[in-house]
This record gives sequence, structure tokens and C-alpha cells, in this order.
Amino acid sequence: MNKIVLFILLIVAIVGLSGCASKENTMALAPKGQKIETPKDGKAQIVFMRPSILNGAVNFSVFEIIDGEPFVIATLAPYSKVVHSLEEGTHTFMVNFTGADSALMEVTAKAGKIYYSYMAVHAGFFSTSISFEPYDKSVSMKDINEYLNSCDLVVMNHKTQQWATKHQRDIRANYKEALEEWNDEDDKDRVRLLASDGR
Repeated sequence: MNKIVLFILLIVAIVGLSGCASKENTMALAPKGQKIETPKDGKAQIVFMRPSILNGAVNFSVFEIIDGEPFVIATLAPYSKVVHSLEEGTHTFMVNFTGADSALMEVTAKAGKIYYSYMAVHAGFFSTSISFEPYDKSVSMKDINEYLNSCDLVVMNHKTQQWATKHQRDIRANYKEALEEWNDEDDKDRVRLLASDGR
């Protein structure tokens, strides 16, 4: 590989690290015996999964957007998953990773239901993007469990919020760009989970 190619790859890596989690220990394995169970007390849940080694050198960062501000809920390494509690109603989430455009998803949650989504990377010749790939009601739990069972359940630790605070400016910029793209899309092309997609 010639020096010019190596230099370009180095610059891309350095620039891409801004606002995205490198593969550091910003999550912890969930306590032994902790399971994903039907939510109670008027809550819903969403499970985010990363069932692939693709782009394994960096974590996928997942945020809930609350009052226009991104709040980190996970930085997922390959083959990991996180469960996030939700109030009944409509919620917006963002995902990004080093060197890729961020993406948004809207979830309308119903109390007592669990919603599922995994994240996928789409590599183009000039750019890379990431997306939520939600499971709607047409997908069987048998199919969902194939990915679900391949991932370890993780929870946030003290490093998760430390990382998010350190990169807050870049995270907000990522959200601004993702929101502009969302607003430019046709409504039918926006990624959503409906209340009826819960299990």
C-alpha cells in the first residue's frame, strides 16, 4: 500500500473519531441473571442490537432525543444489545459511528410492549452510512431471537456518560445533520416503529 493511501486512511480515521465512541469499555455486561422481561408499571421497552462484527473497531452510539437534546443510552460493541425503558408515547432515537452519517428512528410505544431494532452499516464507494433496522409486526419472534440470542446484554457504566459529556458538541452536530436529513425525507421513507409493532 503506497504512502498516499496510508495518509488518506489516517486522516479519515482521525476525523471520524470526533463525536463517536471508539472501541473502549464504555458499557458493562449486565448482572448475571438479568433478562429482558415484559415491562410493567405502565412502561414500554426497546431493545437495540448489534449482531455483527462489521466495523468492529468502533462502537455504535445510540441516543434518545429528549426536548431536542441527544442523551446517550448505549455505545454498542459487536454482538451486544441494550434494553431501554420508555414511557408510553412517541420517541426519537439516533445512531452513529465513526466515519458514518447518523440516522434517526421514531418509535411510538405502547405500555407493556417490547420493541426491537438492530443497526446495519451500508458501505458505499465514497461514504458509509448507518441505519436502524426495526422489526415490525410481520417479523416473527423466532427470527428476532436469532439476532437477540447472539448478543450479550450490556448496561451503561460511569464511562458511558463521561464519553458523551466529552463529545457533547460533536454529538449535537451529528444530531443537527441527521435531523436535517430526516426533515428532507418523504414521510413514507422515514424509519419508524408503530405501537402495533410491539410484542
